[in-house]
Amino acid sequence: MSLFNHLITSAEEKFEFAEWWRLRKESLVNGDIGIIMASREGTPAGFITYLVQDGIGKLEACHVLDVPERQDIAVGLLERGIGLLRKRDDLMGISGELYYIAGSIDPLAEYLRKEGATVYIRVGMIRALDDTIPVHVLPKGYSLREWTFNDIPEVAAFFCQAFEDSIDLVFWEHFDHLEKAITYIENVASSTVWSHVPLTNASISYNGQMCAATLCGVPEKNKGAIYLGVIREHRRKRLGSFLLAQALTAFKNASFKTVGLEVTHRNTAAYQFFRNHGFRDSHRLIGYTFFSR
Repeated sequence: MSLFNHLITSAEEKFEFAEWWRLRKESLVNGDIGIIMASREGTPAGFITYLVQDGIGKLEACHVLDVPERQDIAVGLLERGIGLLRKRDDLMGISGELYYIAGSIDPLAEYLRKEGATVYIRVGMIRALDDTIPVHVLPKGYSLREWTFNDIPEVAAFFCQAFEDSIDLVFWEHFDHLEKAITYIENVASSTVWSHVPLTNASISYNGQMCAATLCGVPEKNKGAIYLGVIREHRRKRLGSFLLAQALTAFKNASFKTVGLEVTHRNTAAYQFFRNHGFRDSHRLIGYTFFSR
């Protein structure tokens, strides 16, 4: 195996890089996509991928082999990628999320801030479905139902309210006002890629008002994904635990092996909630926005 192939295989073991890269290239329309390589003593040591589409430049995935200088190499790749994008005169902005697999993301976030970017961090979490999932009882006065496509305006309004105190730039892009949220959820609900499992898209209401809900799908083979929200006034009543257990059970019954989600780094309450329900850290994402012309 060549050293280049070893590098790609190492990334494949971490997050199924080959499939991700294939889908990125197939979905590319009127844009550029590529990989910047880094070498150590003449041999490949890491890479960062870039995408340019619709006037926006993005650095999307960074992987470095386990070598002593891996943090310096990662920052060097980031610097090279930002430099490449800044030289282009066809961009309105540089903005996106960087999936970093190797070690601490703090040096990369620090570099981005130093260069003038607005930065946020999200934690990817994953849970195996090979154990017994606890059963929770719905509190008295609350009602449960599976929501459908016709309920999307109400579901969108709910998530805008539920996420308003934990929003980062990704959530802001989708849920800062109702029309955007409706469009986003409609796209997710009708996507042929983001397929669905019965009993995972559910809502809980109190006195006719939606106060907790899940939005779930299957972005990868054998791996479910979950959005979960609870209105502030109805938290600490185990509504989130009830909906999460229901979704996990549905995925398990459908023969899924794992379920994943992402939490805003500063939302420590949500992070601890999912830790308490068996989720463990899988990756970190750095979101960044540089400029617009």
